[in-house]
Amino acid sequence: MAFLEFADIDKSFGENNVISKFNLKVEKGKFIVLLGPSGCGKSTLLRMIAGLEKIDKGKIFLENNLLNDLLPSKRQIAMVFQSYALYPHMNVFQNISFGLTSEKISKNDIKDKVIEAAKILKIEELLDRKPKELSGGQRQRVAIGRAITRNPKLFLFDEPLSNLDAALRSEMRVEISKLHKRLKSNIVYVTHDQVEAMTLADKIVIMNKGKIEQFGSPEDIYNNPRNIFVAEFIGNPKMNILKIQKKDIINKNTLRLFNIDIHFENLNFESDLYLGIRPEDISLENKSKIRAEVKIDLIENLGSEKIIYTHINGTEIRIKSTKNIKDKIITIYLPQNKIYLFDNNKNRLNI
Repeated sequence: MAFLEFADIDKSFGENNVISKFNLKVEKGKFIVLLGPSGCGKSTLLRMIAGLEKIDKGKIFLENNLLNDLLPSKRQIAMVFQSYALYPHMNVFQNISFGLTSEKISKNDIKDKVIEAAKILKIEELLDRKPKELSGGQRQRVAIGRAITRNPKLFLFDEPLSNLDAALRSEMRVEISKLHKRLKSNIVYVTHDQVEAMTLADKIVIMNKGKIEQFGSPEDIYNNPRNIFVAEFIGNPKMNILKIQKKDIINKNTLRLFNIDIHFENLNFESDLYLGIRPEDISLENKSKIRAEVKIDLIENLGSEKIIYTHINGTEIRIKSTKNIKDKIITIYLPQNKIYLFDNNKNRLNI
């Protein structure tokens, strides 16, 4: 039995269809990340789970209980927003305890729950401060603390780190991951940042235009992207994609790449093909059969790594390397076992 289940979910705003025939089953205890570009429907889906948006069609179940018509307060769900949503006139203790004061809980039990949450999030010394006296990271910890005290069945996070600077985002990713392991709770987390998705998720849902492009573990999605959209969305820098010309398809099993004939078993190539290779898989020294001489356009120095920009047949190519490059013209090598091929519908071919 699935812990959380979406069955044929549809959602539109006027003529704009945001979610279309969305089906997904989530196991208990999993950290699920909804990942996709702005406008793909991920935040709308989260709000429908929380009861903040009406479901046009379909059903959402939590532990086999239908959520559709339940009030948000009855769903046993806690949501952490991008904007923190703290009350400025209340101190940290009051903000964290706010959801408990309306329940029939003693003051001592409320105090114990708040202190426990504050210890988990390492904000015990901040309980008397107002939100304006806190940093962005501290405010987000308070918002998470308010969610923890409710002891929900499900946590919802709506781009909670997008307002933080890079250093704080990295720190909070670690804290949220530790929190999940400690609480052993289910989390549905929305982001457009693939680094957050790869580092936090047990399973990632790649969304595009209200539909699921791929659902799987971070490793599986990185290594086995279903199509070009997923291949380019996961990975930084994104995967290089080269259009293969019809003249370079020698026969159903052979392509001519950079004037070199490369044979692939059990394939039947069509007129339109795309070749993909990740920047980190292009080598400057391993002598692969597939190679090309290219001119460097730009080198982006990231310290321990460098991103080299070049081009092949008018298409920009990015290479990730640790080498110091002084030449303007270099030879790049593409290992055949690191190459991805996509058909004319931009779906991946098994090679």
